[in-house]
Order: sequence, then C-alpha cells, then structure tokens
Amino acid sequence: KDVLYVGDHIFGDILRSKKQRGWRTFLVVPELSTEVHVWTDQSELFNKIKSLEQTLSIIYKNLDSSNMEKPDISNVQRAMMDTVHELDLSYGMLGSLFRSGSRLTFFSSQVQRFADIYAASVINLIHYPFTYMFRAPAMLLPHESTVSHENTIPADDFTIARQRSVNNENKYAKVQHVPHLRPETPTKVTHHHDDDDFEETSSNSSDKST
Repeated sequence: KDVLYVGDHIFGDILRSKKQRGWRTFLVVPELSTEVHVWTDQSELFNKIKSLEQTLSIIYKNLDSSNMEKPDISNVQRAMMDTVHELDLSYGMLGSLFRSGSRLTFFSSQVQRFADIYAASVINLIHYPFTYMFRAPAMLLPHESTVSHENTIPADDFTIARQRSVNNENKYAKVQHVPHLRPETPTKVTHHHDDDDFEETSSNSSDKST
C-alpha cells in the first residue's frame, strides 16, 4: 500500500500490479483532457439532457398499473436523441472514451473498477501534498436516487409472506417465534475501510518506536 504504480494500460499495468503486488494504481488517460473540456464547454447540453429526463419523470409521475392509456413521449425521446447525438459530435470523430450516448462505456467501467485514481497526466500529482487522501465522492445507487430522504418507507414486514394462506398457518413457524431474526444494530462504528491505511501506519510507527 506504500507504492503508487503509474501506468497507461489497464491490463498490462494497472490490473497486474494490483493483483500480483497489491500496489495502489494510477491510470494515465491522455484523452481525459478532451473529456473534461467537453464537460465544461458543452454544459448546456448536459443540462438539457437532465431537463429532458426530469420532463420524462413528470409525465410518468402520477401513473400506475391501473392506467390503460400510454402517454405520448415521442417528442421527449426525439429531443433527447438529438441532444445526445449533438453531444457525441463534440468529442470528435471517434466519440467519447468514457460515454456512449447517455451511458458509460466499458472502458469507463474498467477504470472505475481497477484504477484507484486516474488523470490525464502524472504531473497532476504535483498539485497535491504527499499526505493527501484521495477519496471518490459518494455515489447514489439506483434505488437511492429515486427515493427522497423526506419519504417514509416502512421496513419489510416478514409476516405478510407467512400468513397469506390460512390453511398453512401451522405448517410454517411464525416469524415472531424465530430468535435473532435480525442482528442487533451496532452502537458504534466497528470498522471503516478508510481507516485501513491509518491503522497500518500507526502499527508501523509503534514498531519503529519500540
């Protein structure tokens, strides 16, 4: 963990050094400068895509399985396709290395999976102290991005599935009679992955002091 390996090939450099040596990895992606330029220069297109997605969600907001009529979203779909196509043209003839339309490319998923950090050049490290802790921002999961914190969602009721049939009540044990159905919630933090390096550094320093 004390070594940061810098390379520009996912399988030849990053993946091999991580699996065989356990080193931290820094992936150099020169095309990233173009990606960042489009992200800042074409901010209106990104905002337009976000606005169209919000319009689409508003159309379906009050609909459920009882609605038999299909809403007309052809105009929104067409506008979204045109906007995504215009955005793709901003990356040049070969398109984006990280995006395919409104989705991430396979290369992008590999970078997120294998590289600890990545940048257009290793010179970017000059702008950070050697003790800097690089940490990715928290990402919302699909089920978290669709539910607001203000909503009240009841916990799963396990008794529903067990009491659907009156004839089978005695066939299965009732949930309330099962001991330790759920583990007790810890009263304090038991482990945090961000502290792994800190604990290892502390142990090394204590060994040296002794």
